[in-house]
Amino acid sequence: MVAASGVAKGGDAVAQQIEGGGLRRGRRWRGAAEGSEEVTTRRSARRGLPRRRAAAAEELRGGVGCMEALNQTKFYQLGNGGNLIYERDLDALSVHLGRPHPEFFGTQVNDQPGGELQWVIVADLRGRMEPSTSERIHFTIRESNWLDGLARTLQEALALPPRAEAPRGAPGLYAAREKEQDNSRIYANQTHLHLSQQIETIKMLAKDRKTLRQQRAKKDSTIARLRAKIASLEATIQAHETQLREMEEEGEDIHGGAAFLSDDDDFEEDENTDVEDYEFMDAGEDDYIPIDVDDE
Repeated sequence: MVAASGVAKGGDAVAQQIEGGGLRRGRRWRGAAEGSEEVTTRRSARRGLPRRRAAAAEELRGGVGCMEALNQTKFYQLGNGGNLIYERDLDALSVHLGRPHPEFFGTQVNDQPGGELQWVIVADLRGRMEPSTSERIHFTIRESNWLDGLARTLQEALALPPRAEAPRGAPGLYAAREKEQDNSRIYANQTHLHLSQQIETIKMLAKDRKTLRQQRAKKDSTIARLRAKIASLEATIQAHETQLREMEEEGEDIHGGAAFLSDDDDFEEDENTDVEDYEFMDAGEDDYIPIDVDDE
């Protein structure tokens, strides 16, 4: 397995990486160019590499040209001792049909409303290099992750070669395993959906629990504040009652009405009072105060 990763900003950027060799490093390619230009020398096979990259790039342009930013790219070629499901079967079938080892290009895209990343995988099944030549097959598959998409691509590739090229017994050779793989994928998708729903439910419950905790803490704080205020008011009332009892013990009339109250008007002279009514109060001890007595 040979893989490479990089960052790109669109389908054209990934296509440029494929055309420029950005998806293949560290080893020689096997196979040759397609059509009438097929040759068997290693040099000609290397010259066929740009054509294969250009074809995969064109396929990616058609598949992801309208998508958003591409995050990662990968490449996988059969015949390197890998142990993926269907890999040995597909490689053996390709060798039996005289086809080069199949190649797979993948790019990660972010074009879903929920922001979930997906992989767009392009399968390149080159035709037979010797007469009689066979057609070259391209197809694209979309999957949620690279390994699942690669397994599905390998499964689909087993059914794509023309029946005339397939060995005896090949049409039904992989039917049971394909059905098993389909069931496994359906179960995996259902499990993923169930887990996603569980995660959303747990998030909602956690949010509700947090809200209830905050409301309870706020209520507890309000109750504590009101209790402290009630205790303060009770202490104030008790202090006033003690003060009133002490004043009552000292003889102060704390239950009197308005008759015991006085103001400055009580000490002002009455305008209707005659001055002569108070003259006797001004006389001294030896003073003689004549009193008129009527003769009878």
